[in-house]
Amino acid sequence: LLFAGFKIKKTFFSVGVSQILSLNIVANNDLLKLMWYSNAQNAGRVLHLDNTTLSESHMLDYHIGLSVPVTSGFSLGTRVHLLQGLSNIQTKNRGLSFTSQSNGNGGYDMYTTAYLLINTSGFQQNGNNNFSARQYLTNFINLGLAVDLGASIQVNDQFNIAASVLDLGSISYHSNNQSFQTNAKNINLTAGLSNIFKSNNALSHLGDTLKSLFHATQLSKNYSVRLPTRIYLSATYNFKQHGGRISILFADELYKGYNNLAGSVAYDYGLGKHFNFKVNYTYIKGDPVNV
Repeated sequence: LLFAGFKIKKTFFSVGVSQILSLNIVANNDLLKLMWYSNAQNAGRVLHLDNTTLSESHMLDYHIGLSVPVTSGFSLGTRVHLLQGLSNIQTKNRGLSFTSQSNGNGGYDMYTTAYLLINTSGFQQNGNNNFSARQYLTNFINLGLAVDLGASIQVNDQFNIAASVLDLGSISYHSNNQSFQTNAKNINLTAGLSNIFKSNNALSHLGDTLKSLFHATQLSKNYSVRLPTRIYLSATYNFKQHGGRISILFADELYKGYNNLAGSVAYDYGLGKHFNFKVNYTYIKGDPVNV
């Protein structure tokens, strides 16, 4: 939204405001099987989705940063973030499974067992569901702090190393919170959803019907969320002989006990003033197209 930077002698300062909207889904193989295959192919099998989680976050980020050279070829940088939480959804999975069984009429019914805690913030204002953009954007009760750290070393004219850790911090939600705890065991999900949409006013009572179906209790509680922390390591080497350059990047994201590793190796070479040759290989953990 806003960014400004200025330099005093050798130290660079920056200030800014940015908007962050994120959606994170952690899915296991059984969830993919549930989505990809039909009920018939999963008949009789119990699909365990215990590691599946979902989170959504919308926040405003007010930050100030500085970068300073410590010695010749060595510099450090940091950025401090004040976070204003606008809306959030967090799920805690304490047991989730699906199974498909024949209903005797040539079809299949889906049964589920769901022990979930779903925390939400920002979707209800002052105890009602009437949305006010002004109240939404000026809610400064849900606050958090985070910090970024970085370093760069210019080993010589050819070799550079850099490292950074981003989003070390958390945010707490105290305002406009709603939580739901489900206690559903072996519920016929197919029959339950079918009955919902047979009603003429299904949508107006959807929330209450789902709470009844999943035996959900409504809570009002404060909660905190750690930010997904990102780690980057990079190195670049320039060849004096022919002007080419090789670069290596390692990245990782730590989120709810999971890490999303990625690595990249690239080589580029200038072909005159107007052309450049580049080849790159990237590995991403769990990506089906990895070679």
